[in-house]
Amino acid sequence: MTALLEVSGLTVRFGSPSGEVHAVEDVSFAISSGESLGIVGESGSGKTVTCMSLSWLLPSPPTRYVGGRITFKGEELRPHQEKRLRHIRGRGIGMIFQNSRLSFDPAYRMGAQIAEVLRAHLPQPWRELRPEVIQTLQSCNIADAEAVLDKYPHEVSGGVAQRVSIALALLIRPDLLVADEPTTSLDLLSQIEVLALLEKLRRETGLAMILVSHDLSVVRRIADRVVIMYAGRIVEQGPAEAIFSDPRHPYTQGLLFSALQKREGGRLFELPGTPPDLAALPSGCSFRPRCPHAFAACEEMPALLPAGPAREARCHLLDPAARRD
Repeated sequence: MTALLEVSGLTVRFGSPSGEVHAVEDVSFAISSGESLGIVGESGSGKTVTCMSLSWLLPSPPTRYVGGRITFKGEELRPHQEKRLRHIRGRGIGMIFQNSRLSFDPAYRMGAQIAEVLRAHLPQPWRELRPEVIQTLQSCNIADAEAVLDKYPHEVSGGVAQRVSIALALLIRPDLLVADEPTTSLDLLSQIEVLALLEKLRRETGLAMILVSHDLSVVRRIADRVVIMYAGRIVEQGPAEAIFSDPRHPYTQGLLFSALQKREGGRLFELPGTPPDLAALPSGCSFRPRCPHAFAACEEMPALLPAGPAREARCHLLDPAARRD
């Protein structure tokens, strides 16, 4: 299929007192219309920076876009074309942020902010759109939709704010929806409702979706393909079922074993160590200090190597030549 979005060689860094932070390094992937892509990794792995860079949302400075090319619907998006990007953001590439309540302006009522967004993307006046807005909010399991329009963001729960963000996506109908940890701050019931709404949105509109999460059960439920990130790099990617049934990278294996509550010697399995400091990355493979299979070749950064049909993994274990050395 022709890719809706193509990301090639994206590299993003930030300045800090302790040195330059290598937030995202040489990230490449693509997503087609109607497809769902899951991006998984621990906190600090580069998931959010990658997704916010898709429409160049991060301010520069302090962000430094070192390299990379982003193509959406055949058009290259450039970081300094702000006027063009305003047309792409929302209608082309929509985004649900980690904490939707904080993405609303606390000084304005929810209805006023929804109206402002819709004015930027739809031709109809607010008075014509208001009934559809209320109906869409109700379809997102917001019982008293009219009352929510008159509330300030701090007067609604995190679950309601998240559902309002999804309702906006339903109203604007973007070609690609990026959902960044959409269930992290929610209780279990709200998580189930939000996931059901995302699945409904994709099913009814046929949009493409990028779901960012550290919750593997959420990704497995929704994603067609999965990208695993560690220390700013993609370490494995491929079809979701293939990765969940046969992970090839030691980091992916550790994530899955931890999620499955597997036991070793009576203890629950856990990944040893902690993620590296992105301002002081170890030489070679970034996962080497935590990897139970590390060997001499791991002192050099591995490339993404074939790991099966439509699959890649960044590990020397997949390279027979490296293992012989």
